[in-house]
Amino acid sequence: MVFGWGKKKKSLEFETSIQEKNEIKLDEINSKVEGIQSLRKNTIVAESKMFRKKIEWKLDEILKIIKDLEKDNLKVDDIDKHLEILVVRGKRQVITAIKKENLEKLPDIKSYEDVLSLTELVTHKLKRIGDALGRQSRVIHIFAPRYAAKLKNHLAVLNSSRSELQSLVDNYKKLSDDASVISEKITKYNESKNKLDTNDKRITDTKNSIQEFEKKKVDTQKSISALKSGDEFIKYQETQQKLETLSPKLIQSKIDSQFTKISRPLSRYEYGSSLDKPQRVLMEKLIANPFNVLTLTNKDDIIKILSAVRKGVESGSISVKDTEKSLSSIDETIEMLDEFVKDKSEFANKKDNLQKELDAFDIKELKQKEDFLLKTENDKSDAESKIKKLEHEISDIKNNLPEILMDIEIRLRRIAATKYHVSE
Repeated sequence: MVFGWGKKKKSLEFETSIQEKNEIKLDEINSKVEGIQSLRKNTIVAESKMFRKKIEWKLDEILKIIKDLEKDNLKVDDIDKHLEILVVRGKRQVITAIKKENLEKLPDIKSYEDVLSLTELVTHKLKRIGDALGRQSRVIHIFAPRYAAKLKNHLAVLNSSRSELQSLVDNYKKLSDDASVISEKITKYNESKNKLDTNDKRITDTKNSIQEFEKKKVDTQKSISALKSGDEFIKYQETQQKLETLSPKLIQSKIDSQFTKISRPLSRYEYGSSLDKPQRVLMEKLIANPFNVLTLTNKDDIIKILSAVRKGVESGSISVKDTEKSLSSIDETIEMLDEFVKDKSEFANKKDNLQKELDAFDIKELKQKEDFLLKTENDKSDAESKIKKLEHEISDIKNNLPEILMDIEIRLRRIAATKYHVSE
């Protein structure tokens, strides 16, 4: 402190040589630690009573010094009046501050909480006394050196006692912190062990499920193979193959080839015709894709359109390179319309018949079994992934358990001053 009596001391530790090594079960540790805490508390209370007496005595001695100082005029009559005022005022401030600190009595020590209160109170008292003496340090040292020396000695002893009290409190706090961590570690260890048992059981149950999934998979595969080897399914596959290979490309190519021959006059007629709206729309589609619009329903309108185109070519209103050839191609196209419609109708009927044959087969059972097989395979895969995750958790827990026990042993050694080997 400023006044010069507050030299820092090293914290007092509980020094006990660790020589013993004992076995202790995990479930005995909390009770052991509680016993040590209780004993240490009682010891601190007993020791603090001694320090309280010493502190109280020193405060009384300091008060006596202050009372003597109060009676002493410090021979201020012989000094300059302005300086006299400063000395008297400084002396009065020191006396007032220290007397005030002696008004508040120290608490009786009956519990650890009383020790905390005493330590805090003495710390504050010392600070306030030190601040008061520090502000008037020159006055006291120059004009009351005898009192300054006495105060310094008594305050040094008082501060030493306060440091001893603080060390007791600090050491007990470290003990309490270790005790709390030990309790948490024990809880964590037990929870980890329970987690191991739970995961082991889950792995066993999951492995049983995998065996069931595998059996279901094999049985389902056999059922699917039996269904697919039957005559009905073979016929279904043949019909499906026919339907998949059935194509209108040959007919479409034939129609497209024929209409390509008349594409020039047909396109020219589109821009100059006076067709009504439905026939104009039909003509646009006929030019774009004759295969799609060539139906029995549209045949008469298509004939009207082609006949009108023929008239246009014949009259010269539609310009073509070879009139005779264009007329011949238009006549040929009109004559082939019935064949084209028939070919398309036969193709559609054939496709419809094959589809009806396909729809007649009952493959619901096969589809259900294939879906079930897929679900079973997915369930098995999920179960295998679950086992890997559980095994990874088990590995991590087993690696952490020794570390937890080691930490408990280290903290227990600090608390009990005895080397313990912790077992379950």
